[in-house]
Amino acid sequence: MLALGVVAGLAAAALCGADWARLADVRWRLWPLVLVGSVLQLVLYGQLEGRTLPDLPYAPALYVASNLLVLASLGANARVRGALVMLLGGTLNLAAIAANGGQMPSLHRGMTDATPLHWLADWIELPFVPRREFSVGDVLLAVGAAVVVYTLARRQAPAEARAGSAEDAVPSR
Repeated sequence: MLALGVVAGLAAAALCGADWARLADVRWRLWPLVLVGSVLQLVLYGQLEGRTLPDLPYAPALYVASNLLVLASLGANARVRGALVMLLGGTLNLAAIAANGGQMPSLHRGMTDATPLHWLADWIELPFVPRREFSVGDVLLAVGAAVVVYTLARRQAPAEARAGSAEDAVPSR
């Protein structure tokens, strides 16, 4: 879902005359935390998401920690338009994960109405992504990612370029 948001943001930026050099110059604060969090999930699952945790006593804690690392990076970049939407989506996902022993509940993994915070779990089915559910948090992450990518790649208006747009504070100059 996050990838769909990024692609949508890139497509919108391209349609509006993206400044690809501007996107290449972005300095995302605390970006190594996103990398470490993603690598942790890759090691735990062999894929980035959607699998049950391995039978390791520390796997749930590592999964929660990997999400916290990414959330810290999003928080450090809250001035970028869309980052707060992503932060909210990630926080909602983390709430469901933490309430369920370090694993995101899903319709395919026996989720019921008795599952803690089941309304934040993976239950949204999309027709163009078969056999996969998404959470409310995933939807917010995708929308936020689209806005972030669009914001960082769009061509600045002349007045904005002179003023040094505050919401896009992370591009290097």
